[in-house]
Amino acid sequence: MKTAAAILLSLAILGCGTSSRPQSAPPPPPPPTNAVDRGIQLYRSGQYAEAARVLGEAVSPESNDARGLAYLGLSLVQTDRSQQALRFLNRAAELDPNYAEPHYGLGLANGYMDRIPNMVDELEAAVRLDPRHAYAHYHLGLAYNKQDRTDLAILHLERFLELAPDAQEAPQVRALLSRLRR
Repeated sequence: MKTAAAILLSLAILGCGTSSRPQSAPPPPPPPTNAVDRGIQLYRSGQYAEAARVLGEAVSPESNDARGLAYLGLSLVQTDRSQQALRFLNRAAELDPNYAEPHYGLGLANGYMDRIPNMVDELEAAVRLDPRHAYAHYHLGLAYNKQDRTDLAILHLERFLELAPDAQEAPQVRALLSRLRR
């Protein structure tokens, strides 16, 4: 049987000491290793114009990088260049038919161009491919609401709140759901 001192020594060696010292924070994530990763990081941080610039230098419409093409397309959509984005998003969807992001981007682009039936088709494809894509559910709920398809709007907006309860859009979605349920 191990003595208490032996157990404490083992814990200390394993880094599981009983000290009440605060543990150090985990190291920051490594910096992106290439331009596509850097562009995606910029997109995710809301720096859409810079993401479009970086990704535009990294991929071409003939590229075989579905991820880079999809995020370039998404960045273009977010900078009011939906028509230009279609080329990149369609290429990404063609390269990887099981990747939800191009369909999400195509949904957004079609929505911004007021092509609501196409928006719905693409966002439905995105949620079919990735049922946990919160913002695909969000925009799909809004699109269904525009089409006065209240039951489907509620379904997708509720799913958005399940997946992203703390999203900045959550209070507006809760208010919209309250109105739709009346």
